[in-house]
Amino acid sequence: MGRRSARWTSILLLLHLLGSVALNVSRCRSSLNANAARNVVKKKCKKDPCVQTPTRKRLRRGVKLDLAVNCLLFLSAPLDCGRPPTLADGDTKESSQFSYRHNDRVEHVCQSYYVMQGGPFRTCINGEWTGDITCLKPCTVDREAMNDRNITFRYGRYNKLYANHDDHVAFRCTRGRTVGSVAMRQRCDDGVMELPSCI
Repeated sequence: MGRRSARWTSILLLLHLLGSVALNVSRCRSSLNANAARNVVKKKCKKDPCVQTPTRKRLRRGVKLDLAVNCLLFLSAPLDCGRPPTLADGDTKESSQFSYRHNDRVEHVCQSYYVMQGGPFRTCINGEWTGDITCLKPCTVDREAMNDRNITFRYGRYNKLYANHDDHVAFRCTRGRTVGSVAMRQRCDDGVMELPSCI
């Protein structure tokens, strides 16, 4: 890892240890005034507030940070979040609150037969909810739709069948009919399934 990459890694680690959220990390012109007795580097930054840090500061676990030429603009108190965004065809696992603190997580669930993509957690990060969640729709096949196409389920005698997203359903022709141009085994794709026909 290069010196520059290691320096930025150290900066991010410092922010994590401080429990702060970085709003902006900017390079500033630094005025270095080395004090031989204390080995401290003082900096003057263009913008306030800037973190004034000794060149090398030993923290817990023996971590050394080199911030001699960097000024950090940060917010010491992260923002809270309101209620999490509504999840179409789903909901939060527990009753939602009016307010959530930074780093709070909320678990979501989808309705029966719906398949979750992403998630299941959204996280409050400095006033914004992060985490993409989608509830993918099931497919419904009923007796009326099959009768119109002269088909029936290959396995079982159901009047209606629910298939989860990405599940496959096998069909067969009714007695005396022959297979058409569409395959007799079809996949559910977010609520859409092409039904075969027999002639």
